[in-house]
Amino acid sequence: MTRIINKVFLITLSCLVSLSSQGQTADSTEVATAYLALNGPAKRYCSAIWVSEREPAEALENSVLLGAGLVELHNSGELTFTVDSERRIVTATQAGVTARARHFGDQGCVILRPETVQPLFTPRSVVSSLPEASSVPWPMGDRLPNTAIPDNIDVNLLD
Repeated sequence: MTRIINKVFLITLSCLVSLSSQGQTADSTEVATAYLALNGPAKRYCSAIWVSEREPAEALENSVLLGAGLVELHNSGELTFTVDSERRIVTATQAGVTARARHFGDQGCVILRPETVQPLFTPRSVVSSLPEASSVPWPMGDRLPNTAIPDNIDVNLLD
């Protein structure tokens, strides 16, 4: 998966360099740069909502709008986010440029190409081979030891 993402990034970067070297207008470079810059916030917001299961408002404030620049853009209405809960897609928009990320179950959130809402892979369910956490001793699992808690530990603080 990482290889595919790296290849897509390199191809995108090559295309941008190629376009700029062919005398394209500054506007096309600015649009491409804006698109690439919007992918990160869209992906973070998508992951915060559907992978981490956080409240959208809290996630936006604490994981997406990182830095004063993004906060100011969002507060002024120049940077907007749309959450499509049915399709699990987050769209980030700024100056007419949009970038989207979509949640694909066990694969998490994926940045989408502009022309489609489908990823470059076939989403699959991941079947865990790990035992139930309740059957594995802490710290690797949730099962606590059957021994008494040492006297130097305040049991009230544990509760």
